[in-house]
Amino acid sequence: MDLIVIAALTAAAVPLFAFGGLPEAARAPLGLPFLLFLPGYTLISAIFPRRGWPDAVERLALSAMVSLAVVALLGIALNYSPWGVRSESITGVVGLFILLSSFAGLLYRRTLPAAERPELSPRSLAVLASRNARLLAYPGAAALGLLAAVAVIVLAVPGAGRQGISEPFTEFYLLGADGTADGYPTALTLGEPAGIKFGLVNREGVEARYTVSLLINGTQTAQFGPITVPPGQRREQLITFSLNQPGARQTVRLVLQKDDQAAPYRSLHLRVDALPAPEPAQPLAAERAPAPAAAEPPAAGPPSVAQPEAVPVVHIVTPGESLSRIAQMYGITLPELLGVNKLADPNLIYP
Repeated sequence: MDLIVIAALTAAAVPLFAFGGLPEAARAPLGLPFLLFLPGYTLISAIFPRRGWPDAVERLALSAMVSLAVVALLGIALNYSPWGVRSESITGVVGLFILLSSFAGLLYRRTLPAAERPELSPRSLAVLASRNARLLAYPGAAALGLLAAVAVIVLAVPGAGRQGISEPFTEFYLLGADGTADGYPTALTLGEPAGIKFGLVNREGVEARYTVSLLINGTQTAQFGPITVPPGQRREQLITFSLNQPGARQTVRLVLQKDDQAAPYRSLHLRVDALPAPEPAQPLAAERAPAPAAAEPPAAGPPSVAQPEAVPVVHIVTPGESLSRIAQMYGITLPELLGVNKLADPNLIYP
């Protein structure tokens, strides 16, 4: 039952903490158990689902100590993530951890008999403390110390919150073109375009107008804005630049100005190496082909012998001869015979 209540309260509290639906006076008293007790309690319930060890008092002490470790580890993980360590990201990640741990604890408890499930109530705590006063020597002292620390924080946090509110500021950050904190360009060839993204978060309490100037080696090359950002809102913009002079560790600087003020309000910079552009490949010279050798004059052959001119033969046709027979007599074909004698109509002579 306890894990179901914790999961329901967490699901309702996360949107209120993340989107500012709670007044400042209520955020600290409600947020401290959310950060300093519930993560550890749900994790202990998932790891030790049986009744017995740890008992109720030890569960409370372990829950507080484990919560501090869990929140610290989640904060370190967020520091290396694209979301960063912000109030919205911490609230969301811690809330997700509590929900997952509660769900795992409920699953484990359902596999146990009812008599073996842990019971945490004021009556059970009083019974355990009266049965064995030695339990208060270590876990009880730790619990009292944690309660005292929580009380001090509860008293100090509202004043710290009011002090933070009285000092307005603007978050100005730089990301790579892919929106991550490790995607910055470090080396470019001359003329190669590169992209970076700058972000603004208005913590001024009022609407503000911003202008961002891009300077390369101290020379302004572009200006972006004015950018109007309502209080509590975020704006991000992708920009591109290129380097036109070779050299190592050239300075790419972004200067933020607020509300048309001449003095810079914030400044960010990158160090980028500019590499010379590769020279175009030269075409290889074609090898000159050797000149062809002079052709030798043809060898003189045997002298040609003049052929005697053909003497026309006159054949006197005798009765009974045909053109086919005459062609056979001279060793030629019938068409050749017709062509030599220029006979237009060979049918006039019976072949």
